[in-house]
Amino acid sequence: MENPPSPSLTRANLITFLTERIAKRLDCPPEELHPDSNLIELGLQSVDAVLLSGDLEDTFGEEVEPTLLLNQHTINQVADKYLAPNDR
Repeated sequence: MENPPSPSLTRANLITFLTERIAKRLDCPPEELHPDSNLIELGLQSVDAVLLSGDLEDTFGEEVEPTLLLNQHTINQVADKYLAPNDR
């Protein structure tokens, strides 16, 4: 049985974390990423999703499948799905 996300985890800091990590993977400034921008259209690839899922797991202690990042099209959608543990 999976543990719920860390109690210190908020939607806001998850979005900040995702924005910073995705910007790094896409080699662009974080302020250029909008939380509703389509990640695939911005250039996110499967290898990026694998690395980002590992970053999420390392940082927040929750196992995350790379498909979470590929099946959700925006940072907001990824955050919403991640914070809904029964829906992962």
